[in-house]
Amino acid sequence: MDHRAIRFDQMGKSLRRRIIMNRFEQFSKLGACTQERFWEVLMKDRKNDGVGRGSPGLTDLDTRDRNTILNALRKGVSRRQAMALLMGSGLTIAASAGILGAAGKAIAAAPKRGGKIRCAMTQHGPSDTLDPQLFTSSIDFTRGRAHYNGLVQLDDNIVPQPELAEEFSSNAGATEWTFKLRQGVEFHDGSKLTADDVIWSMNRHMGEDSKSKAKILVAGVKEWKKVDGNTVRAILDAPNADLPAVLGTHHFKILKQDTSDFQAPVGTGPFTLQEFNPGIRSVHARNDNYWREGANLDELELFAITESTARVNALLAGDVEMISNLDPQAIEVVESTDGVEVWSVPS
Repeated sequence: MDHRAIRFDQMGKSLRRRIIMNRFEQFSKLGACTQERFWEVLMKDRKNDGVGRGSPGLTDLDTRDRNTILNALRKGVSRRQAMALLMGSGLTIAASAGILGAAGKAIAAAPKRGGKIRCAMTQHGPSDTLDPQLFTSSIDFTRGRAHYNGLVQLDDNIVPQPELAEEFSSNAGATEWTFKLRQGVEFHDGSKLTADDVIWSMNRHMGEDSKSKAKILVAGVKEWKKVDGNTVRAILDAPNADLPAVLGTHHFKILKQDTSDFQAPVGTGPFTLQEFNPGIRSVHARNDNYWREGANLDELELFAITESTARVNALLAGDVEMISNLDPQAIEVVESTDGVEVWSVPS
């Protein structure tokens, strides 16, 4: 790997996100703001962050930064404006041009809407659940991500980012965290997300009688308070700067208040539930009323093939389109098969 790419990868986990992502997002929102004001904001951030030079490509960026650039271009930011923005963040002309060239190709090759994916995972059984507080397995976690959202979402670098909370902040001592909810979000049944839903969902993890598998992670929360219809506040018994990261984990999804039927719960996520048979399968359809850019797939089917070789054979035979937990010994065979790719995530 090119040394500069390594350096970018190391720096990009925090530094490039602040610069590239924030500048693209701000620029997209500025609209009629004068060019002079834009450069004033941009150069101020560049000076404050002390960015060095590097030569990353589009694939060197993490998912959030990459999607931010692609979305900005889709929304009408010109190539010239984008070049100025990237160069202002400390990148060379060649690096900026390379990123934008790759971004243009990515947009041109954007996936078409429609189709179905059958995904075979490693384990399932009668304890499969759609109750987030009881999630224990990877198939539970995957279904939860398809069906629900949390207040915050962890990015590729385990940094909490806004999700149902459009912004969040703490007091000076990190003993109170305030979450301002995104307005206009609807559950799958058409009802609006409210602060009451959030308070009820969070309270399920509190108290000795809670069945939550993750209640120890929020044992320091004394109370969840409703500030107003779109704002909630967590009151802690001691400082905790990591509360948003905790709330980005699998168990802290937001439910509709008083949900009791977890065979057919409603969420706010990118897919709606069509079928759920614990230990057999679940079927999810695209949520066409999703509050942000939704899935391209029409349908997602999740189930398990517990035996590793059988799981690989199902993929190679075309019986499924995706599998998880690929046996390292099968990687060479899978990679040599036309139409099949191996995706890996560092752990």
